[in-house]
Amino acid sequence: MFVGVSLLINTSQAETQNHAEFLEFYPDCGFEIVDTVKHSGMIRSDFTKSPKFYISEKMKKLHQDILSKAEKNGIHFLVVKSRKLSPAYDESMRFNVTVEYLKTCSDPHKRGGKAAKFDALGQKLATFGQIKVGKNKTITFDLPHSIVRTELSDNFTVSLDGGLYGIKLGTTIDEVVKTFGTPSFWSSNQEGMEIVAYGRRHWLTFENSVLIAAKFGTSIFDVELMNHLDFDERFDDRKWKVENSVQRDDALPNTDKSSIPMFNNQSQSLLLDTEVMLENRQEEKNRRVIGFELKTNHANSFSFDNTQLSQSNNQDYLFKTLSSIGESAEIDVKPLLQSVLGKTPKKNGQQFLLIDGNTLVKASANSVTKILLSSGYVDGASPTWHFGPFYAGQSLDDALAVAGDSALHMLDVIEIEHNRFTMKLFASEEANGVQIYAMEVSIY
Repeated sequence: MFVGVSLLINTSQAETQNHAEFLEFYPDCGFEIVDTVKHSGMIRSDFTKSPKFYISEKMKKLHQDILSKAEKNGIHFLVVKSRKLSPAYDESMRFNVTVEYLKTCSDPHKRGGKAAKFDALGQKLATFGQIKVGKNKTITFDLPHSIVRTELSDNFTVSLDGGLYGIKLGTTIDEVVKTFGTPSFWSSNQEGMEIVAYGRRHWLTFENSVLIAAKFGTSIFDVELMNHLDFDERFDDRKWKVENSVQRDDALPNTDKSSIPMFNNQSQSLLLDTEVMLENRQEEKNRRVIGFELKTNHANSFSFDNTQLSQSNNQDYLFKTLSSIGESAEIDVKPLLQSVLGKTPKKNGQQFLLIDGNTLVKASANSVTKILLSSGYVDGASPTWHFGPFYAGQSLDDALAVAGDSALHMLDVIEIEHNRFTMKLFASEEANGVQIYAMEVSIY
């Protein structure tokens, strides 16, 4: 059984120890990186948990190999330089970790040097200003089985000192959920960062399960995805006020960008989002405050890499399974869970799962009940998708020919009826003619 390796062993015999250990920082004593070594392994699972969970579990299994190899080379101190999870085959993913061997110095446990990016379990370490935040529990945050709406305070203020309505940067995701209730949407990326939505416009970003940014406004997720999130008037209609200075929809003194107030300190910044609007019968211009973003000065932006966004095998699986569906058969959602980018909480036993940049499904228990394909639910996603003979950018005439004479065609929608499902293809006028851009399949 794996026994956690101490991340910081206080010993006066550091130079003479005969075992290797991981450090969360580079010692402040003239150390030397003598080698960089890579380790890898495969992971098989149902992938229902956050990527951080699988990284942590695989690191536990690799620990003995990593430490033994270091000790054989006379190395006693290591730092995790990088780690990555990438799709392999079937329900497998490849895990790669790179560690640096440090040459022993006079006081290897002396803090003050550069902080490492990752801890011994491959979890990202967050810092706020000069205050180091150590590792938290591995992120295995699951949305509650039922939607919990907590009673919110009457705090409408956003500030550097008070945070978002009293929730300060550095608060854990568990504490946020206890205060604000169940998020409307939850997502995580390969770096183990998480982002949650409250309503459709409040976006909270977490790194190492700690709050690093809070925003009111748009996100990397497209409005097509937002339309499937529950509207929460407690957040969406909130009349927030920034630093007791300006509030939502306030008009600034003039339309110049120089009139936008800025707030910051050594570790945080609070930025306003504004928009110039034509008002009073379009005769008057006003720059109004429409949003804000509170974040740590070194906060990373939440994003996905291409391997997460582009998973055409999901569309292949859905088409193949739908094509062979029988009178009582169902489309099993489990094969899709390994690549889930985000999800809504369950409502009446149903929830939406964002499978990749172009694929959204609605699931009830373990079955897919709706398939939605779009030119992009996430910024950076390729505008292309394929579903058997249908695809994004396909001409309307070609799609009609494939659909056959039994298909219904009304305006820019093609509808195909089956005894187990209804398929709708949506088209729009483009430079090269009328083309398919989205698809919806409802399964009975």
